[in-house]
Amino acid sequence: MKPLSYVIRITFLLFVVKEKIEFFRYFTILPL
Repeated sequence: MKPLSYVIRITFLLFVVKEKIEFFRYFTILPL
């Protein structure tokens, strides 16, 4: 059984990666 802190850390990292992908997608769509 995994520790709760490990699960929370993985979930947080996945959330951060998702936010960065959406952030870069937004700037790619924006005209410069």
